[in-house]
Amino acid sequence: WAAAAAAPPAIAAPPAVAALPGAAAARPAAAGAERDIPLLAWPRHSDWVNVKTDVVPPARGDGVADDSAAIQAAFGAIKDGSSVYFPPGTYRITQTLNLSGRLLGVLIVGSGRASKLVWDGETGGKMLKINGVAYSRFIGLDLEGRGKAAVGWWYDSDLLWMTEVRHQHLAFRGFTSAGMLDDP
Repeated sequence: WAAAAAAPPAIAAPPAVAALPGAAAARPAAAGAERDIPLLAWPRHSDWVNVKTDVVPPARGDGVADDSAAIQAAFGAIKDGSSVYFPPGTYRITQTLNLSGRLLGVLIVGSGRASKLVWDGETGGKMLKINGVAYSRFIGLDLEGRGKAAVGWWYDSDLLWMTEVRHQHLAFRGFTSAGMLDDP
């Protein structure tokens, strides 16, 4: 006779996650549902470079136009302490963007799940190469590789040791290799 198998113990729901200052508390997703990042509503900041209004060419953020040149123009103008803002929209990216230099105190900020960067470039491509950025923050972006891009953010640190870089309210979806890759 084989002994009757005991039922497995019930699994308790995960504890609530403490909210970050100014953000709604995170809660576990329903069974089978994809986790999402919050919608972030920012007041207008005169010192933030808005990719839709403050660069030439401006980004459209309509999911149809190629926004690569506009975003690269914003990244190319970054200096220490600069902020680049992605207002709500879907930004179509067709080539690797570069955020490089010996940069300190940079803020790249979006409106959470309403600010989407969507890859429409070559299969196996990398959406963003980051090199030499330290003491900086990336907040509120939803990146989508569409099963074509290999990597969302490619950290290649040969210009400056990239320390104290904070990531908050980001989503990396549909990348074939990694959402973030640290490649020294």
